[in-house]
Amino acid sequence: MFSVVHSSDFGISPNANVYILKVLDKDCKGHTEDIIDAINYCINNNIHIINMSFAIPNNN
Repeated sequence: MFSVVHSSDFGISPNANVYILKVLDKDCKGHTEDIIDAINYCINNNIHIINMSFAIPNNN
């Protein structure tokens, strides 16, 4: 996604600022509070687009 948005030759917005916020640890575990804090950071810093992806284990 970053390369498509930020490419100087091809992209939607070559002048876009990209922020990377990590909310999970090295084992891909984290707390809901950390996710909420990251979203609030984006809101408070006028970041217009947030892209998040999470996997939830299926415990059948």
